[in-house]
Amino acid sequence: MSLEIESKKNIRSLVIIGIILIFISILLVNYSINKKESIVVHKWRFISITGDVKIKKDRAPKWQPANSTIIPEECDLIETKSNSTATIECILCGDKIKMSSDSMVRLEPKEIGNLKCTFIFMEGDVQIKKAESYDWQIANRAIVLQEQDLIMIRANGYALVECSNGRKATIEHNSLVEIETCGIFDVSVLHNIQNDLNK
Repeated sequence: MSLEIESKKNIRSLVIIGIILIFISILLVNYSINKKESIVVHKWRFISITGDVKIKKDRAPKWQPANSTIIPEECDLIETKSNSTATIECILCGDKIKMSSDSMVRLEPKEIGNLKCTFIFMEGDVQIKKAESYDWQIANRAIVLQEQDLIMIRANGYALVECSNGRKATIEHNSLVEIETCGIFDVSVLHNIQNDLNK
């Protein structure tokens, strides 16, 4: 009789463990689905190029001539010169960008509003201004930055920032930086504000 009771207890324990594991699996599946939905990427390709078209790969120091073998990626810049055109297409969603002459486009990620950045290290006078605020505040490591937030570093400051997409940026003194969709601080968004800071 006691063997039968012990066997029933073991079965109950196994059923409870099974229910808990199913519940955890459902939570993990929901989490991964939600995460995938918030991070949508494009897979671009050139479908036509005429004339002088150049591409600057994200984080690359130089522009290079565009051709059909180059795969444009998010955050890359594409420029068409006089009498030049280009068309690029996303092979996943079918989105197309048609560029006329004398134009420039940045391939922005579809993920908008999800990027978060935090300070890993900071030294000296580092201030931030949230996009929805008019006021500057002293930065600290607990602050989470999002797109369109600003970071200002004065003459004696320095900071290292890491974003949720894994990218890191070192921000030197006398800089004003905006958090952008790509999450990396390009030269195009780094402004020397030495004159403003000395006023």
